[in-house]
Amino acid sequence: MPIYSPIEIRPIRPADVPALLAIITAGGLELIEPADRALYSNYQRSRALYFVALLDGEVMGGAGVAPLTGADPHTCELQRLIVRSGARRRCIGEALLRHCLAAAKQFLYVRCYFETGARGQVARRFYTRHGFRELPPQGRTLMRPLRASARQWFDGVPARPTFDGVTACALLGAGPH
Repeated sequence: MPIYSPIEIRPIRPADVPALLAIITAGGLELIEPADRALYSNYQRSRALYFVALLDGEVMGGAGVAPLTGADPHTCELQRLIVRSGARRRCIGEALLRHCLAAAKQFLYVRCYFETGARGQVARRFYTRHGFRELPPQGRTLMRPLRASARQWFDGVPARPTFDGVTACALLGAGPH
């Protein structure tokens, strides 16, 4: 079993943006959102934070939370959870997700939403393993509690057997499932 250097997770710095954009485009994703090019400045606002994962000082990925546009003030969005392809399966994505969900709780969010393209079974298993689950009516929404007080709302939603990878949301506070 290989021994890996420790992963450092810290808030984004302006110098991190080119490396993060390179990871996004190397993964076959387009920089279609203006927010992609403004990764640093978009997270310099209230109740928003973007984390960067470093391995031996090199940017390996990132993820952020911010208020979900058009939603109630208790709902945040998990944004751009990305990991360099050569650094996957080293728990970097899990570490970034843990930091984001912890920040969301500190910002007093109750729900955490995310959108993703159809990325295959690995991504689907990753999000469902971390307590995200699909919600109606769109059939492409997942949620996970951020706070125990949100569990009642969450429990009233019927579980869906599959997730096709487009949108998801988590209620913060309770562990997976």
